[in-house]
Amino acid sequence: MVMAQIYIDCGEYDAAFDELDYLLSLETYFTVNSLKLDRRWDDLRDLPRYQELLKKYPYNPETAVSSLN
Repeated sequence: MVMAQIYIDCGEYDAAFDELDYLLSLETYFTVNSLKLDRRWDDLRDLPRYQELLKKYPYNPETAVSSLN
């Protein structure tokens, strides 16, 4: 997640999206809901790939709860 933020700070949005896509695929504590709520991703919200990530990884509360146990 830190690398994605560094990429954003450097203006490397494609690399940031690649990193976020990878992180979301791992089924860890970082979920699409984190992507929606965390202010550090604000710079990405107006970009088309942001919407693609939201569609690719729809938020599932049951999965989010089970990953915390």
